[in-house]
Amino acid sequence: MKYLFPLLMVLVIGGCASMNQTKRIAGVPHPAERMREIRTLGENASKIPENKKEEYVQTLRTILNEETDALIRREAVLAVAHMKVASAGDAIALAMKDNDRDVRQASVSAWATYGGERAVTSLIAMLGSETDLDIRLDCIDALGSLKDPRAVAAMAAPLSENNPALQHYTVLALQKITGKSTTDPVEWLAYCQEHGGNVVATEKAVAQNLPLSRDE
Repeated sequence: MKYLFPLLMVLVIGGCASMNQTKRIAGVPHPAERMREIRTLGENASKIPENKKEEYVQTLRTILNEETDALIRREAVLAVAHMKVASAGDAIALAMKDNDRDVRQASVSAWATYGGERAVTSLIAMLGSETDLDIRLDCIDALGSLKDPRAVAAMAAPLSENNPALQHYTVLALQKITGKSTTDPVEWLAYCQEHGGNVVATEKAVAQNLPLSRDE
């Protein structure tokens, strides 16, 4: 993994370069090169010693805070999810509030990769606050893939909306979480409401993991 240390410089240099750049600038990595290096970092996260992961997480978080190219920020959040350390969750939470929808959408995939209680509570929070339909659908799908019963109560909201896509994705997610084969949204709504006792605990957990905006 000797190539990883120089990668720190490749990741943080060249923030002013954009994907529209057609000519290479001496000493400034091309955006496509930076994205490739970030992606490689994520793919090789399991090979990084635990005591070194924090260093890379902080570098990726710097990218999420300061990089102007949304495509590079998107790669950063996808990569940091593979680090599996607590600070990586902080970086994903940062991306949840990005002003670019593709970065926010990538944060959903990142939580699905990261997993655990914080992923579940954060996805529930995003499902309730996000206005982009595709991202909300991704949140529901991710919650289904995590198969955590704590998500059941939160599924009542999308089931109550008059939106066939939301209802369809929610039914599929609930089937994955519970193992039940019911397809009727009305029956699932009653089921979610019956399990509403989990909502208070979930809201408390979400409150402890509020995502930060890029400006904070």
